[in-house]
Amino acid sequence: MDGREIQSSIGGASQQKKAKRTRHRRRPIPEDLKGELMRDQRGTTAAAVKNMSEDERLMVLLRRQMRNRESAIRSLKRRRELSIQVERFVDDSLTRIRRILERHDALLREGNSLTNLYSDSLPALHLTRHSAQHM
Repeated sequence: MDGREIQSSIGGASQQKKAKRTRHRRRPIPEDLKGELMRDQRGTTAAAVKNMSEDERLMVLLRRQMRNRESAIRSLKRRRELSIQVERFVDDSLTRIRRILERHDALLREGNSLTNLYSDSLPALHLTRHSAQHM
């Protein structure tokens, strides 16, 4: 087997596993069992599952599946809330940056204006001092 064959066989196996997980994940929970599943929220050990009937094992699997779905929903909700908080922080930061840049530009204009005013008044000051010294 050359490198390409090995890669394709590895890639094929991982795609099969992914497809299998996806099929398993999307299996709907029967509506008539949801109420019964929600009553008993205890976990089960692997040893206890070995001694169970097929129906009991299915119930354990479905309970775990429901808990996992609820956990995933909570996780997605937390992630969305965090995303909203980050967006607000970014928006607030951009607003602050914009204000700081506007203030910076205003201060630069003021500084340039003062520099020009000072430069324009220098010859007049120089002449005033010069004429005062010669008097």
